[in-house]
Amino acid sequence: MASLLMHETVASCVLRKIKISNLDRFRLGNIVADARNQNNTQQEKFEKKQRSHYLKSLGQNFLSVQYSNFFDKNKNGMEDEAVLGYYVHLLTDEIFLRKINDKYLDYLPDGEERAMKVQQYYRDLHRLNPHLIYEFGIRDNIDVEKAGNISLAEIDNGDEQIIMSEMSDYFKEGHLGNEPLELLDRAEMIQTLREIGDSCIKEITELGLREQREAIISGEGR
Repeated sequence: MASLLMHETVASCVLRKIKISNLDRFRLGNIVADARNQNNTQQEKFEKKQRSHYLKSLGQNFLSVQYSNFFDKNKNGMEDEAVLGYYVHLLTDEIFLRKINDKYLDYLPDGEERAMKVQQYYRDLHRLNPHLIYEFGIRDNIDVEKAGNISLAEIDNGDEQIIMSEMSDYFKEGHLGNEPLELLDRAEMIQTLREIGDSCIKEITELGLREQREAIISGEGR
């Protein structure tokens, strides 16, 4: 699935085209699903991921994010920027799985080759971070106080602080190298994220929310 900074990248694409009143609340809602409590066991982390991302197994090594289930549950709250941001997060992950994971990983059976490519894949997601920061102007500047409290059954108390701490880590000097990618292609990844942003904009447009009706493709935003 998409990395933390990839979700921020998609959010930045959306916010350049659609007017959102509380940008901080939308951006925080867009990343909070990925909060991981490091004190939890691996099983607890897995169960949290299943719950927060509405994951469904489609067979060995194939997963799907059932984002429509989140929408059905929260459709009366989609005017809330945090709920909308969360929905964009789930939509992003599902499209990313189909465009990237299916191409590079999911066709491989369990074994040494798959294990090696999975390691390369995660290293590449990390190595892409400086490119995303530069290409899309990503900033570590979400104001949690302005965002306000996010009340969703899919997240736990303290998840907002956990994800903001993780976000800040990516902007520390030690993370901003320029190592070559092993498996993924930089240009393809950047284009894919732009396309995902366009898909999310289309989805928001079709939702017909009050704020978005006022400024679809207005050029306003961050």
